[in-house]
Amino acid sequence: MSWKVKYCDAEGRQVKETLGREPQWDRRKAEAVLRDRLVKVEQRGWRKPAPTTFADYAQTWFERAEAKRQWKPGTVWATRHRLKHINRDLGHMRLAEIRPRDVAAFAETQLRRFAAKTVNVHLNLLHDVLKGAVADELIQSNPVTGVERPKVKRNCWRILQPAEVPVVCKAFSDARALRVFLTFILTGLRRSELRALRWGHFNLVEGTLRVVESKSEEGERLIALPASLVNELMAHYQGSRYRADNDYVFAHPTKGSAWDADSFREHLDAALAKA
Repeated sequence: MSWKVKYCDAEGRQVKETLGREPQWDRRKAEAVLRDRLVKVEQRGWRKPAPTTFADYAQTWFERAEAKRQWKPGTVWATRHRLKHINRDLGHMRLAEIRPRDVAAFAETQLRRFAAKTVNVHLNLLHDVLKGAVADELIQSNPVTGVERPKVKRNCWRILQPAEVPVVCKAFSDARALRVFLTFILTGLRRSELRALRWGHFNLVEGTLRVVESKSEEGERLIALPASLVNELMAHYQGSRYRADNDYVFAHPTKGSAWDADSFREHLDAALAKA
């Protein structure tokens, strides 16, 4: 059995809203929702919004969120890319028509294209967009809430032991890749933080590194560098074509662009296999 509510907005226009099916919904829950809707009409003069598709609202939400949250370029690109995948299945639907069953069907379709972790990322973004639609009073509830998420298989990471690190270092055949590895190991930087490193962030005389481009304000920090890493970075500086303060530390050898993570991974895998 499916539960619905019907009422009139502040201008007398009839509103019909489908809540969901049993057992998630029953008469008590439906009556509570109806009371809430009537209070909004009476006290806040709520009016039925004009029909808006998900794609249209998502674009408005994206522009507003980008300005308000001050996203970094990588976040802007990733969010826009994920919205394309969501719009592919839900973009044509009106906001008020999207039901939990539509979200569940979307998740099932996504699982045929992506891993469970990626599907959950898309669902999180969908929830965030529709949360904004609820705040803007374009819909009454978020249909993503309560939808079962795909289970993500937990990775069993193989962590290097301290005694294994020198063995792996000796197995590197590329000096640049070795220095990237040492910087990871001896500083604990995230991949995005290391990729954004510029020479102006280092003080090789004092042996310090200031992380200024992180995922959060809490991630901005000052790190003391061991002498062994300082020596490696000084040798890397002397051999680099890009040594201005604003140049990337691990820049592309000929282009000067940010380092290629895939290229480093190839060297790392080879070193691990050899070790």
